[in-house]
Amino acid sequence: MQHPKNFGTHEIHIDELIERNKDVDPFLIRKWEKIFTYSFDRNASHEIEWSDFYVCLRKIREIYGAESKQMGYARKTLEALWEGLQRLADSDGDELVTIEEWIGVLKKVDQKKREVPKWFSDYKQFMFKLFNVSEDGHLDINEYGIIYSNP
Repeated sequence: MQHPKNFGTHEIHIDELIERNKDVDPFLIRKWEKIFTYSFDRNASHEIEWSDFYVCLRKIREIYGAESKQMGYARKTLEALWEGLQRLADSDGDELVTIEEWIGVLKKVDQKKREVPKWFSDYKQFMFKLFNVSEDGHLDINEYGIIYSNP
């Protein structure tokens, strides 16, 4: 995959994001930036790209093992999630999702009706299923510990 010449140089300046998005509560901008940075931008390039999802796959393999049910599920699901995120957020087609593109998607969510894009529901389901090792529909203390002891 060929990267643009400014690949990985996109810095996040929260004050600038707040200034450019005056129609959004600054609290939400800060929250959205934290989700972007800590949940998705796993390689710290300041952009979400396929390699961020690959980092996640490697971590899942490390935690559960290469032949585990969770690894098989993750392998099948992450590629579809990445493709869905690109369709939803990658407005310039460069195979990178910037914080600005991320905020643009989140601004479209109907806050009153609590309607979110299908991609977000799919991602939430993926994360829950990944950590619900016992498949009982609940995260117990041990499953919760897996999440937070393996950053």
